[in-house]
Amino acid sequence: MKFTSALLYVAITATLTSVAVDAQGQMVKMCLFYDSPSGHARSDPIIDQQCASGHVHTFYGPQEFHPDTTYEDLIGTPPEFSTSPFVENQSLYWHPSIYEVTANEDGTETFTRVDNLDSSPYYRWDNSVSPKTEAFPPGFRLITASSDAGANNGGENGGNMFTECCNFRRNGSEDCISWNGLEFPTQTCEFLGIALAMPTCWNGELGDTNDHKNHMAYTLNGEVAGECPQSHPRRLPEIQLFVRIPNYKGGKYQLSDGNTEFHYDFFNGWQEGKFQEIIDNCSPQEQEIGEYNPPCDCTAGEEIEQSFLTPLDDSPGPICDNAARRLILNEATDVTTSLPKGACQGPPLIPKSWDVVTSDLYTCESPPTNPPPTNPAPTNPPPTNPPPTNPAPTNPPPTNPPPTNAPPTNAPPTNPPPTNPPPTNAPPTNPPPTNPPPTNPAPTNPPPTNPPPTNAPPTNPPPPEESSERWVACGRGVGDGLKLCREGEMDLVSVDEVHEVRCCVYEDDFGEDAFDEGWRSKCRDEEFIDVSILGKSVFDSECFEEDFYTAYDICHDAGGRLCSADEVLSSCTKGTGCRHDKEMIWTCTEEYEPCEEGTECCTGICNDDSECQPW
Repeated sequence: MKFTSALLYVAITATLTSVAVDAQGQMVKMCLFYDSPSGHARSDPIIDQQCASGHVHTFYGPQEFHPDTTYEDLIGTPPEFSTSPFVENQSLYWHPSIYEVTANEDGTETFTRVDNLDSSPYYRWDNSVSPKTEAFPPGFRLITASSDAGANNGGENGGNMFTECCNFRRNGSEDCISWNGLEFPTQTCEFLGIALAMPTCWNGELGDTNDHKNHMAYTLNGEVAGECPQSHPRRLPEIQLFVRIPNYKGGKYQLSDGNTEFHYDFFNGWQEGKFQEIIDNCSPQEQEIGEYNPPCDCTAGEEIEQSFLTPLDDSPGPICDNAARRLILNEATDVTTSLPKGACQGPPLIPKSWDVVTSDLYTCESPPTNPPPTNPAPTNPPPTNPPPTNPAPTNPPPTNPPPTNAPPTNAPPTNPPPTNPPPTNAPPTNPPPTNPPPTNPAPTNPPPTNPPPTNAPPTNPPPPEESSERWVACGRGVGDGLKLCREGEMDLVSVDEVHEVRCCVYEDDFGEDAFDEGWRSKCRDEEFIDVSILGKSVFDSECFEEDFYTAYDICHDAGGRLCSADEVLSSCTKGTGCRHDKEMIWTCTEEYEPCEEGTECCTGICNDDSECQPW
């Protein structure tokens, strides 16, 4: 049979396509978890490097997100200035900020930015299909929107965009309601998840000179391992950006751009060569054909079979709004009665003034709002005028009244009274002589000073023994694969310090309504699992950061108690909400439980029997 080049291409393509279909089931999924955003600003390093973005964005990754940010800036970011969980990935991800909308009595609305966010960029690829997956090249960037052609096919729920409202069952598994597309439900959720997956077929361009979108296309069926269109013959990994709002309160919310479609931006900041190493060497785990969510792998940590990345032990969290206003755009984006909008509108972009990120760059000092009041010039002339007028006209008058007032009225009348009081005061000075007698009883007091010592021991020891310090422990616990909190594993602090509040309870003590009330089973150690220790962070839809005694009361009012240090370190409260996993949590041991020192006990007293003394 004679083949033309075109027929040969079709035959090869058909063969490769059939191989791709038959070989599917080799998906690799790499999960990156960002505890918090790196900041918020009307900035867009992809679209415009010279002025403000059209709407406010929330960023994850490097704190370096000035519009004039380059690939070199990203990969040069010191890890301590990034919320990335791994050293080798300093990519920047961002999406329109989310705002809670409340109606005011005067008919206006207040927009409050939602800052209680975490994010998971999920990377997926399948090396069993052709073309094989390549790593993102240096300088690659992309904007992905749920309205893009092909976004409504494939994916996790029959489309590449969905929203889900999730609550936890008694066994800790998730019970979720989901929608295709963006949805802000009115009901409460233990977390609201918004997910959008980017296309994977590539035409070889970086996305820096086009519309930042058309260099990528979805596969013909929308799936990760699907066939690519001829216009985009190369394949890159899929990134599914999953944004969560923990303890979602329900009500009215909207995106900063006012749109009902969701989009996000990706600016590659992977260490060159590292991602290709992972793609080439991280093997797929056993899975069914067509599986979209195989176990997470390739990074590092607990339950990760193949580790290729270096964990970052400390996340700096977001830069404060003052820093964003001082370094990028001097406008409020946290709480406002009208959302900042309009590309290149509003305050002028503050030119980037640094080449290297340093510890003093992101200080929270107020932005330069004082330049306007630099009108000392007008205020200085006035002061110079009064002086000339004051010396002449004002000094003479004042000098006349004093002499006239002094002789007639003040001198005679006031002097006699003062002379009278002294005599009257003198007698009162005689009582002191009557006090010496009382000074005699003093000598009689020495004997009574013996009883006090006998009384002091019984009454005074408790106060001295009651420690003024208690232990706080890392909210996520400790163990393989768990990053330490920024303050470490544990710390002994004053009871007056303010720390996050999480509580524990025995399931049997609370009753069958424990899970309905939000208590969760999270412990990793068998000794706590066997006795059904449950943890909780949200009380009456609120999260708390309090001093020790207030924290103690919160837990007891909720029908629980403060967790022991061992329980917190065993992750008994990990993942129970409020983003407290990276914070230090109050701990103490209940009365009558074994102890070594008072700092361990809720009461602050470890008695002679080595038990925590009751209140």
